[in-house]
Amino acid sequence: HKSEIDEVVFGGDGIDASALGKHLNLEEDKSDLHQEMEAFRDYAEKIKSLLPKAKMSSLQCNHYSLRKARFIAENPAMKNMIKDIEFKFDIITKHGKPYFPLNEYGNNLIAGIHGIFFNDVFTKNNTMNYPHDLFQGHTHCIQMYKGNNGLTSYGIPCLCKKEMAYLQGRPTRWENGFGILNYFPKENRYTLEYCIIKNGVGAYRNEVYKI
Repeated sequence: HKSEIDEVVFGGDGIDASALGKHLNLEEDKSDLHQEMEAFRDYAEKIKSLLPKAKMSSLQCNHYSLRKARFIAENPAMKNMIKDIEFKFDIITKHGKPYFPLNEYGNNLIAGIHGIFFNDVFTKNNTMNYPHDLFQGHTHCIQMYKGNNGLTSYGIPCLCKKEMAYLQGRPTRWENGFGILNYFPKENRYTLEYCIIKNGVGAYRNEVYKI
């Protein structure tokens, strides 16, 4: 399906940034912040090598930019000591600012944000705070809400591991997978599909894929 993909949108949380967070790092195989950033950069570049003609976009998330800003506010002496790594995205949208994929085609129906809500009705919150349909990745799970105002909000699954050590075995609603946004510019309409991955196996358009 490579020829069908015009744009790849990273939903955020490409790195855990536990070194800047409030949670204790309980992972057995720990990585420092710079190693995490290098790994995400390499991952993004691998996707780009598979889809050289596709636009690469990223939604800024809370895992790095906001954690870094808070960390520096609490530790001002570290301001110039945290090295950044250049991510070669075509567009990086500021956290909380909606981004319209394929906007060069005039798409103004559905936008992506990383998201700030994580309660049981996060999609409902989105329909009340933005004037258009939205998809978000902050909660790493599938959810859909249609508001009385006619707007729809979607939760997109993630590609990270679900058994994070800091959860200490507690259940989550996280779902592994990704979303596929199909946009029809002439009609200015879209569909949103999900590809769910369980135990390394995913199904999409009558085909089964195994990792």
